[in-house]
Amino acid sequence: MGEGGVSVEEAEDVVIELLAARHGVEAVALREDLQGRGQDMPVDSVVMVLVLTAVEARFGIRLSADEDTARSLGSVRDFSRTIAEASRKEG
Repeated sequence: MGEGGVSVEEAEDVVIELLAARHGVEAVALREDLQGRGQDMPVDSVVMVLVLTAVEARFGIRLSADEDTARSLGSVRDFSRTIAEASRKEG
């Protein structure tokens, strides 16, 4: 983690890495597929819930169980912003 917490880009890389491992695909291929769906890289929020605890463990953070976090689970980019914000608060 960088000074002041993790960056959105670092969080995005980890989220894509975890999703790729879960689906048994290469991270580069998954990123291309997600980017093809839109700028925010929309995903199934149920799948994101499955990687949430791995993200918390990887970054040593605890994400709030609130509406903002729940809404962010529909997009890799939004979820990465939530992770970065949480890491700054806890850092």
